[in-house]
Amino acid sequence: MIKVSLCAAACVLMATVSSAAVVQSSVGVVEGAGLALVDDSSGFAGFAWDTDQGGVYAASAAFQTDRPFDLTFVDYRDGGGGPVGPDIRRLSGFVLETTNGFDGTTTNTLTTRNPSCGQSAYTLITYESCNEVAAAGYTGPSTGPVSRPGDVLFTNLPAGNYRMKFLEGGVPASGEALFQVTDAAVIPLPATFPLVLAGLGALGFVSRKRKPAA
Repeated sequence: MIKVSLCAAACVLMATVSSAAVVQSSVGVVEGAGLALVDDSSGFAGFAWDTDQGGVYAASAAFQTDRPFDLTFVDYRDGGGGPVGPDIRRLSGFVLETTNGFDGTTTNTLTTRNPSCGQSAYTLITYESCNEVAAAGYTGPSTGPVSRPGDVLFTNLPAGNYRMKFLEGGVPASGEALFQVTDAAVIPLPATFPLVLAGLGALGFVSRKRKPAA
């Protein structure tokens, strides 16, 4: 069922109309329960997690571009779970870095807002600089500026090899985040966003439904 849903989500991505500079990509979930998807034709990169309160999710998406591009933070869905309140950090972090060859060693980290993102809590990210993202209405605490849906994160990055790392420490315990790579100065098409998140959400639902009983 999970494989079928993953295919369905990918097909939804590929059906969208957009201009993307991505020529190849590779994804992987390193820690926790969830998924990661990149569609080369549309440039969408999606992450979905279900950490069961207190768990950790970490995933990586390597991609190669053949021309200059912009990176936009498209959407963030807080699926609930974990503590709530004005002093609770209900947000996630991401790292963007350049690599030596496709999915190679890191040559430069482009995210700089939080110099200690992840620390020892993550196997994928240890003492690296990340930027934080959250839902549109988020007003809680953060370690620096927080990006919200619709924000353009980077503009006119040169063609080359990149890797995005996405981090969630369990608050919110479940959710989805969506980014998009587009040709420089091309505005993403909002009408396609719900379709992509619907595909990610369907896969997340099936994954939760298939969990063994305690």
